[in-house]
Amino acid sequence: MVKFFIPAVFMGAGGAAISAATTGGVIPYNTLLFHSIEIGMLIEMSILALALAFNLKEVDKARITAEVTAQVDHLTALYNRRAFTATASLLWDLGIRDNTDFSMILLDVDWFKKINDEHGHAAGDAVLKGIADTLNQHIRDNDILARWGGEEFIIFLPNTNKQAAVALANVIRNRIAEMVVLHDGGSLSITASLGVANFNNQMGELEDLIKLADIALYKAKHSGRNIVCEMPSPPKQTEADR
Repeated sequence: MVKFFIPAVFMGAGGAAISAATTGGVIPYNTLLFHSIEIGMLIEMSILALALAFNLKEVDKARITAEVTAQVDHLTALYNRRAFTATASLLWDLGIRDNTDFSMILLDVDWFKKINDEHGHAAGDAVLKGIADTLNQHIRDNDILARWGGEEFIIFLPNTNKQAAVALANVIRNRIAEMVVLHDGGSLSITASLGVANFNNQMGELEDLIKLADIALYKAKHSGRNIVCEMPSPPKQTEADR
């Protein structure tokens, strides 16, 4: 702002000084010189208006950057929990309206605390970034991927039935098991457990689908890990049940 303010003041003060000198007879009278104060003030206001516009543009850029930053997990560059919920909720509403199928995958890195304890948090960070990269390679453009928190990741799959979601979860599980994470001259092998849930008409909101995927994940983690577990579909309601 200062780089605009100084020349603006200089132009205004300079115009006033020239007009005063012309009026006082210090310099020969000239119509243009006589009106220098108006000209100087006009230039001063133009410069200050330009400065204001520039400042508003910078503020707007900072606001957009802050909004994007608030939606992204700084370590993995994936959506964070807040952004996932907002984005997936929109697709949930569309799916309900259009009566389309959709599924959810919840993933948890096996023995992650042990990795941090034995190899340090830098190694843990490398594992999380490696998994984020692997997940990005296996999702579609309209799937919603996020770091759900800690060592958990979540994927919302629109237009996807449970069979397709389970197949994708197994592909992801195998790819993660094949990963080799390099750290401090050594390498780490990792695995992950995954829970899969599919939408059913007994669900009222997105949180219901997430809860089912979390139950399936809990089952996977207590069934030996490095496996995919799914929630069974509930029996369809008949007219007699309603």
